[in-house]
Amino acid sequence: MDAGSWAAISAGIAAGLGALVGFLGNQLANRRERKSKVYAEALAVIKEYEELPYRIRRRPSSDGATRSALGDMVGEVLSKLWFYQAWIHTDSAEVGAAYSALMAQTQGSGGPFRAAAWSTPVITKDEDAHLRDQFLYDNKPELALCLRVMRRELSPWTPLLRRSTRRLLASQHQRRRGSQPSSQ
Repeated sequence: MDAGSWAAISAGIAAGLGALVGFLGNQLANRRERKSKVYAEALAVIKEYEELPYRIRRRPSSDGATRSALGDMVGEVLSKLWFYQAWIHTDSAEVGAAYSALMAQTQGSGGPFRAAAWSTPVITKDEDAHLRDQFLYDNKPELALCLRVMRRELSPWTPLLRRSTRRLLASQHQRRRGSQPSSQ
């Protein structure tokens, strides 16, 4: 083989490798975009869940149709919560664990908040509609952890970060368990 043949073969190999690298890079970027969209939707459902007591409290009436509509809304939000929890768990055990912790902490207040909202009379005056500080969820540490784990999962260095992410999840779990009163 002469130098011209080697140059043609080398150019073909370089072009093939360039195309392969471009294809793989595009696939990774598309996967990251899909994952980030799912994570955003899953976090939006947490916020929808947090809004349920406010929607119940601001119900227009206490008739059967209103109760039914609000009950359907609660059911839909709960269904979406479980859907995203399962979806995220199948994608990433680490993100799934962080999302589950956020979901559990949020749901710990959600039930009592909804019960309190249902037990109050219908709002009849505009000045009573201000409910900004009435239902405060204690889930900021879990939300921060979930966001951190999601960012790590979206990183191009995910495989290198997994072990430290697992340690982070374990330490946060221990810290949260240590701050809860014992059930003796």
